[in-house]
Amino acid sequence: TYQNPTLIETKIEGQSTLSVNPHGTQCALGYSLLKDAGTIALIDITRKTIAAKLKTHHSNGITSVQYKDPKSLLAALGNGTCALWDLSTHKITSTFKSNTQGCALDIACNPVKPHEFAAVYPQDQIIELWDIRNKKTP
Repeated sequence: TYQNPTLIETKIEGQSTLSVNPHGTQCALGYSLLKDAGTIALIDITRKTIAAKLKTHHSNGITSVQYKDPKSLLAALGNGTCALWDLSTHKITSTFKSNTQGCALDIACNPVKPHEFAAVYPQDQIIELWDIRNKKTP
């Protein structure tokens, strides 16, 4: 049994998803509830502080986050799109709009093909496979 975990207070309400970067130095918290919906907080694990907040242009919430690599982050948004963030500029560099009516509940990067990711749309009972080099429908 493990005891005494390291605690990091975020003081932000409504977090719903978490991902740790490949180097173990940062984690991303996605918020889908309350006043912080649509925000991603980047937490510096070493300093135990919020390093930055990424804001989307809507308040539908963040349902899933995953580091694509140490410099970029994928997020599934409550409006049915997925977004790719550049972590050096804190800007969305690409968006991927589904043809479904539902929201992407979860995303996963392909560990063998780093330019691919999958998004699951449970309301429509489908998984979409995306290639970030091609922003068109999968």
